[in-house]
Amino acid sequence: MAQIGRNAPCPCGSGKKFKHCCGRSEGAMPGAPVAELFLRAQQAQGEGRVWEAGMLYESILAREPKHADATHYLGMVALQAGDFAKAQALVSKSLELNPRDGFYWMNQGLIYQRQKETEKAVEAYQTAVTYMKDNPGLWFNLGNGLMELRRLDEAIAAFQRSVALHAGDWQVWMNLGTTYLLRHSDEQDSREALSCFEKMIKLAPGRGEGYNGKALALFNLGGLAEALQMVNEAVRVDPKLANGWYNLARLHLEMLDVDSALAAYQRAVQLSPDTTEFYAAIGDTLSMVGKFDKAQEFFAKAYALNPADLRALGQLLENEVTPERLDQAEASINAATDESEGVTALLFILGRIYDKRDQFDKAFDYYQRGNRIRKKQVDFDRAAHTRAINQLITAFPADRIAELQKWGNASDRPILILGMPRSGTTLTEQVISAHSRVTGGGEREFWADAWVRIEKGSWSLDSKGVAQIAQAYLDDLASIKGAEASQRVTDKMPGNFLRIGLIHSVFPNARIIHCRRNPIDNCLSIYFQTFAGHHPYAYDLDDLAFYHQEYQRMMAHWREVMRQDRLFEFDYEDLVADQEGTSRRLLAFIGLEWEDACLDFDKNERIVRTASIRQVREKIYTRSVERWRNYEPYIGPLLTLLPGA
Repeated sequence: MAQIGRNAPCPCGSGKKFKHCCGRSEGAMPGAPVAELFLRAQQAQGEGRVWEAGMLYESILAREPKHADATHYLGMVALQAGDFAKAQALVSKSLELNPRDGFYWMNQGLIYQRQKETEKAVEAYQTAVTYMKDNPGLWFNLGNGLMELRRLDEAIAAFQRSVALHAGDWQVWMNLGTTYLLRHSDEQDSREALSCFEKMIKLAPGRGEGYNGKALALFNLGGLAEALQMVNEAVRVDPKLANGWYNLARLHLEMLDVDSALAAYQRAVQLSPDTTEFYAAIGDTLSMVGKFDKAQEFFAKAYALNPADLRALGQLLENEVTPERLDQAEASINAATDESEGVTALLFILGRIYDKRDQFDKAFDYYQRGNRIRKKQVDFDRAAHTRAINQLITAFPADRIAELQKWGNASDRPILILGMPRSGTTLTEQVISAHSRVTGGGEREFWADAWVRIEKGSWSLDSKGVAQIAQAYLDDLASIKGAEASQRVTDKMPGNFLRIGLIHSVFPNARIIHCRRNPIDNCLSIYFQTFAGHHPYAYDLDDLAFYHQEYQRMMAHWREVMRQDRLFEFDYEDLVADQEGTSRRLLAFIGLEWEDACLDFDKNERIVRTASIRQVREKIYTRSVERWRNYEPYIGPLLTLLPGA
């Protein structure tokens, strides 16, 4: 900020030296009219001569203490100097003098936003728009505040108003696209986001953020290869874009390419070493390949950067329980006044810790508290779920499947592993993918997305549509690292039990493995897990019992309508009791010769991205069988699933 020498001419135009005029303690400027002083102050402020502008505003106020504009802009000078308290006081005073000035309210909102008081900022912006409806910058600021508060519908409306008034601002298109990605309520949101980022790229082709956002939209629309190409373009255009490297890592993980993902995450950390999320992501990735000790180093870095982050504390505690961390975690939970993701995650982790210690009362209390929070955040409509099951039964009778199979793809490359979540699907994939001729594909979103596209008319169930679906799925499997050298590829998305009719129609020769488990153990294991995906039934025992009964009804239909030599069903308990015998039957069903490596599945170093991330790194154990008996007093609704109940 430029300083005025005391022997320099006074900026008021009096002709005197500054020390004899405006530099005097009283600060009054006798030599120029107020209107002229205000214009000079505005010019000085606009040119960055903030200290000079402040002196001029003070000179005006010395003459006219109720000069609203001078009061207001002196407050903005204070904001530029980082004095939030003075800025707030002066801008508030200007609003007392002139409460109907939209610019005053807009700047009031800006001050609140700089101080992280976003709700107050939004209130100020909303008042401002009642006086300035045609100011694109004001609508942009309002949109930013609403986006920060996750009031996404309102944020989108505000950004849309801003671009309608001025379509040439790339920042508005970027934030509008980002808000569509955050809302992501349906495929249309991703298409809108894609359009926004394409407009941004035209306006600012040298900004990496546009390509980065476009990559995320493409990924949401199922274009993994296109998304990878676009995020690579983002970091080419702007090699210092940390979020670009972060998203590049995430896309490599989708392709199960851990080495490339870790390299990209490390680049993100180098560019933004104070971002907690980046360290946590590296820790998560290392955990996925069983490198828990190395992962702990990165979780510790994340926690050191932000000790208030309960998720980071939980990750540390999950890897290594120490008395100090456990006390800290319990104290943090008891002191928590919110229901954030970090609080919820820590509650489930504490439940797991006390379950392992056989302190079942305390464990269930933590699990129940976590589930009650999650239950508030989701809506499970039982009637709608029943209608969905009925629709699938109607859509895929035996004769319809036989008709579609005439157009189906003859490939037997896919191996579908499905069932209820927590039924043993990850363990089953670990056993099978230990075979030298199999690549584990993890949980693929393909079939759920395919059904949505069919319902919306994007894909059709005719000869052309079936061929299109089949090729798209084979392309998805081919994108997995290591798949090019394998005869078979697994897809272990549990929820594909809903899509068996579609899968069997498109790939008549694909092998489908149905993992079953004691229904009470299965549901209890779900209840003890907080899921990243959409599982709205998972957080209430009555909902779980209902969902399991509908799952059984769905599977009963598929047994009736599909070729039995394409469906293999087995119980998790059988694999635990007779690992080799069950594993041999699995391999025989797939049509692969036996390999002893399938018994040493715990040495399989492939990436695992499910809740069973730790269990599959251990030998098969029996402690999860009949586990429900430890919690029998608390799980009344699940007892209805007992045979004969």
